[in-house]
Amino acid sequence: IWYGILEGIGILSVITNAFVIAVTSDFIPRLVYAYKYGPCAGQGEAGQKCMVGYVNASLSVFLVSDFENRSEPASNGSEFSGSPLKYCRYRDYRDPPHAPVPYGYTLQFWHVLAARLAFIIVFEHLVFCIKHLISYLIPDLPKDLRDRMRREKYLIQEMMYEAELERLQKERKERKKNGKSYHNEWP
Repeated sequence: IWYGILEGIGILSVITNAFVIAVTSDFIPRLVYAYKYGPCAGQGEAGQKCMVGYVNASLSVFLVSDFENRSEPASNGSEFSGSPLKYCRYRDYRDPPHAPVPYGYTLQFWHVLAARLAFIIVFEHLVFCIKHLISYLIPDLPKDLRDRMRREKYLIQEMMYEAELERLQKERKERKKNGKSYHNEWP
């Protein structure tokens, strides 16, 4: 019964780890940027030069005047830059405030989300394939133990055949002794 429980916990842990890597890691958004939106997009290559502009592409713009009254900052930021701040940058993939749908999700957001879900599926399938390959390559029983078990099974069958043969021969002798012999008897 423990084998099934441990197998279930193992499956759950692989899926959980896939979600943790996909959601918390910056690996997937970087790959999406490098291959789809960066300077090397469509060229089939990646490297340090392909990540130029990644930080700017991963930050969204928020108009400070769009704050609600209860969440408005205590100061306008003039003590830092000398003039009041108009925009705030935050990590997300949203349209700017002057877009037709302000603060809506961009196409890059959907690409990153699709890549994360694809990573989860590919990762868990890869881990399970490797697990099944290893379990196939490494037997549950050592070869010498398996051979001993086969030999023991063979000896038990041999003993059962011999016992049955002895019983049948004893019955035959009893019938001959009592004079109850049958014409089509075995052996």
